[in-house]
Amino acid sequence: MTFSTAVGAGHSAPQSHDPFSHPAGCASTAGYSPCLCHHPHHRVSRYRRRLHQLLAIGEWAAGLTQDQLATVQAARFKGRYIPPSESAIRRALQRSDAAALDRILTHWMAEYGSPKAIACDGKTLRGSGSETTKPRHLVAAVVHGSTRIVAQTAVDQKSHEIPAMYPLLEPLELTGTLVTADALHTQTDLATYLVEDKQADYLFIAQGNQPTLEADIRALQPEDFSPSDGNLGQRPWTHCASCFAHPHHLECLSGVSACSAGVSMRTHHHGGQNRGNPIHIVGVTSCDANRATPADLLAAVRQHWTIENQVHWTRDVTWKEDASHVRTGSAPRMLASFRNMVLSWL
Repeated sequence: MTFSTAVGAGHSAPQSHDPFSHPAGCASTAGYSPCLCHHPHHRVSRYRRRLHQLLAIGEWAAGLTQDQLATVQAARFKGRYIPPSESAIRRALQRSDAAALDRILTHWMAEYGSPKAIACDGKTLRGSGSETTKPRHLVAAVVHGSTRIVAQTAVDQKSHEIPAMYPLLEPLELTGTLVTADALHTQTDLATYLVEDKQADYLFIAQGNQPTLEADIRALQPEDFSPSDGNLGQRPWTHCASCFAHPHHLECLSGVSACSAGVSMRTHHHGGQNRGNPIHIVGVTSCDANRATPADLLAAVRQHWTIENQVHWTRDVTWKEDASHVRTGSAPRMLASFRNMVLSWL
């Protein structure tokens, strides 16, 4: 399936108020324009202002030249190309195959080669819910230290993030890749899947959802760990002052059979009331000392937050994703995928 057919799957038939039938490619080109034209619409009603992203798409399409409309194969009427209306684009997005679009984008990102490390995290499209339905929730994988989104999948509304990790990671070539995730995903089954099925490594944080694992790692003595590189050359106001890796498999790691190391980090607040107070964070990884030094693990912990600081922050603050009340059909996920596409280009 091509990009255009994925976006245009189920493209609506001509309607009485929109008598021009536009090919799927026309809607697909107009679809990712909201990332480029998020501006307020103060002269529209409050209800329509909530849908300002679709209005912005329609305004962008209306401003295309004849040559540009010809390029996107817009409909012709009396010898002139007619831009698709906001309603035509909206219907196309609502009826498109969002999962197919994400698969195409995953295949496209695979052309850049296997990443050394990826961060996985979920994000709720807060404005996509209603009084009777939950907001859409998506899980994505982002290359460390960049905004390149290599995969995205939707979480079933009757489920949660943990089962969604498997369809997210399944199409990816992860041999030798380090996968990082927050404490929610510190699960025995996922750790085993990554190491045995995907030949990948993991670095997970251990917190309250794995109390035995967390307590066992915290109980380890400093001499149990390989020597740290101290501040690892980082500036004093950055996080994580130390990181240690245990070289042996530990039975105390709460049944995580694929685990070979415990990770201990001490971080310092760089602002607020707790400025300068150390916080002890522990984690678990399948990397041994031959594949990852303390500096490597420390860098991976920092770079994991790229997905929050650069991807989610841009989508929420710059592009006002949570303020969007687009909620019908596939449109919310389609717009999220378009934003991912633009971020991956940057």
